[in-house]
Order: sequence, then structure tokens, then C-alpha cells
Amino acid sequence: MVSTISEDPPFLNWIYVDSKTSEVKYGVREQAEKHLTGPWDCTTQDRRVTFEGWEGFTIVKEDDDKDLWALYFDREDDGLSGEGQVGQEGARKRMLQVLVERVERVRTREMAEEERAETLEKIKKKREKEEKERAEKEQGEKKNEDDEGKNGLNTGVHVNGHTKLEYTSDD
Repeated sequence: MVSTISEDPPFLNWIYVDSKTSEVKYGVREQAEKHLTGPWDCTTQDRRVTFEGWEGFTIVKEDDDKDLWALYFDREDDGLSGEGQVGQEGARKRMLQVLVERVERVRTREMAEEERAETLEKIKKKREKEEKERAEKEQGEKKNEDDEGKNGLNTGVHVNGHTKLEYTSDD
């Protein structure tokens, strides 16, 4: 999953699950590609984050003295007790199951105005393009009609409210 870590300049980081330890980490794409990168998703109602279709997130107390916790994904739903994991016998640590909620950055008025201006500019350009295409099409049709009249096809002339057809010949 890609996440923004800086707005100015914009900078992206990848969020992934370490394939050996199951710890949720972040880094550049090159780091993430070696591990589990998804699928990530959100529940439809509460916008809680899921990985591989379910919510198996657990926090683990990494350091008692510093009160340092880390986020893991219990992929096998076994209390992170697999080979090399923190829940393995002899290495057990304090763990709590948690729900991870997706939070979007706050949209400021300035952001909304910029987005609206960009959208209006796109609409304006699209309309201008459509109008230009329509004018070119009409001009092409008029030219075809004029060419048909010159090539011996009928041309309509209005006389007293009636159409009089005149035929021309190239002979």
C-alpha cells in the first residue's frame, strides 16, 4: 500500500508486512517488493484496514523500559508463534489485537479551491475540444455538399416556396 509521508515536496512510502516476522513496516518500493505488499483494503462501513481480506492486526510490546510497541499482522492467526516470530515459545511478549482505521488527511479550503479550479479547467478544455471537433465536422459536411453540387448532382433552388431541382452535367 502506498502512503504519503510528505506533502511538500510530495513523497511516497510503501507499507508492507515483513515476510519473516509479520511486522508491518514501511519503506521505499525496493524494500517492500521483497515482502508481502497486499492485498490491502478497507471495510465498507467503518473504513477499517484489512490485509489479505481480514483484520489480523496485533500490537506487540517491543521494549518494556521505553514502552515501545510495534504493529504486526498475525497472518496465520496463531498468536505470531511461527518460526522466528515474536510469539514463539521463549520469546513471548505482551500482545494486543487491534483494529486499524483508515484516516484521510484533512482537506483545507485551499485544497478544495485548487481542486475545483483544476476540474473547471479540464471541463473548459474538453468543451473547447468538442466544439472544435463539431465545427470541423460541420465544415467537412458543407464542403462535401458543395462538392456534390459541382459534380453533376442536384442542387435545390427555392422558387415561390417550392424547391426547384436543377441538374448540372460535367459534359
